[in-house]
Amino acid sequence: MITKMKKLTLLVYHREYEAFLKDIRDLGVVDVVERQQGVAEDTGLQDNLRLSARLTAVLKQFQTWNEKSKQPVAAGGNVARGYQILDEVEAIQNERNTLNTLLQSYDKDKKLLEPWGNFSPQRIRELHDAGFCVDFYSCPERNYDSAWEDLYHAVPINKLASKVYFVTVTKVGEEVDMDAEQIKLPKLSLSEIAEYGISIQLVSLIVSLGGIWFFTFYPKLSQYTVQEKQNDMKRLYIKGTLFLLLTFIVLGTGLILLGNPILILLKSKTFLLQKSYLFLLLLFSLFEQNQVIAQNMIFAKNKVAFFKANILSGIAVIIILYLMLRFTNLGILSLILSTGIVMSLYLNWRVPLDIIQSMNLSFYDYIKVIKEFWKENKKTIHV
Repeated sequence: MITKMKKLTLLVYHREYEAFLKDIRDLGVVDVVERQQGVAEDTGLQDNLRLSARLTAVLKQFQTWNEKSKQPVAAGGNVARGYQILDEVEAIQNERNTLNTLLQSYDKDKKLLEPWGNFSPQRIRELHDAGFCVDFYSCPERNYDSAWEDLYHAVPINKLASKVYFVTVTKVGEEVDMDAEQIKLPKLSLSEIAEYGISIQLVSLIVSLGGIWFFTFYPKLSQYTVQEKQNDMKRLYIKGTLFLLLTFIVLGTGLILLGNPILILLKSKTFLLQKSYLFLLLLFSLFEQNQVIAQNMIFAKNKVAFFKANILSGIAVIIILYLMLRFTNLGILSLILSTGIVMSLYLNWRVPLDIIQSMNLSFYDYIKVIKEFWKENKKTIHV
C-alpha cells in the first residue's frame, strides 16, 4: 500500500540538531532538507515568529517599566486582552516616536534661532514681497568685512564663540558675493515657538481635567461590560462626554479671555497664542479627547479598532505639517491645522459614531441623563 508523504517544517534548537536528525532518521524519515539560517517557508510559522518577536519586545519594555515603578504585577487577564495590549503599546510607541521626531525638529529650530533673537518671519516675507531680500549669514569674526555694510547693507546682529551673525538687505535678484555661510532659518520665530509651547501645555491640562470623570469611573465600565448592563454603559459614556464638553466650555473660555492677563500679572515674558489660534487648538483638542473616550469604550469590550487608521493618521500629520511649513506662510497655524484637519477628516468623528451606533444612543438619552443628574444633585442640595 502506498501512503501519501507528509511534508513538515520544523524549527530546531541548534545544539539539539544532530540528535534530532538521528532520531527522525530512526523513525524512517525519507528526506530532510535544511533551510539556511532557519528560514521558515510555512506562512503560519512566519506569522507566529513575527508575533513572538513583537511580544518579546513589548514584554522587555514592560519589565523595564515595572523595575522603575516597583509596582506589583496584577494577576488575571486573558489572551484577547493580551493581543489588544500589544496593539495599544505599539500604537503608543509609534506616537511617541512621532512626537520625539517633532521635538528634535523644534529643538534644532530653537538652536538655529537663538543667535538672532526674536523677530517676525512674517515681516521678512512682507519685505520680500515689497522687493527687498533679507538674508542671514555667519562667519568667523576675523573674516567679517566692514565693506559688506556699504555693499550689501550688512548689519551685525550677534557675536558668539568668535562668530559674527549678521543680515544683509538687498534688492530681490541682486547677487551677493561674500566669504560667509548663508543660514536657512525656520519659518517660525522664537516667540511663536514659545507661545505655542505654553499654549499647548495649558490646553493639555484642560484635556486631562476634561477626561478625569470618565477615566475615574472606567473600572465600573469594565464591570458593566461583563454584566452586559447596556443602560449603565450609556449613562457612563454620556456623563463622561458631557463633563468633557462642560470642562472645555468653562476652562477654555477662561483661558482665552483671562490667560494673557494672568500671565502679565505673573510678569511672564511668554504669552499665549492669539485668541483665534487658541480657539482652534481647544476645538481640535476637544475632538481628540472625545475620540479617546469613545475608543476606550471599544477597548472595554476587548476589541481592537481603528489601529491602522491611527498609524496612517500619524504619518499623514507629519507629511502635511512638512508641506505646510515648506510651501505656505501659515507659520504656527500649520502646527495646529496639520493635526486638527487630519484627525477631523476621519478618526475624530468615526470612532464616536461607532459607539453611538453600537449603543443606539439618541438625543433623548442625553436629555434623560441630564435630568437624572439634575434631580440627584437637587436632592443633595436640599439635604
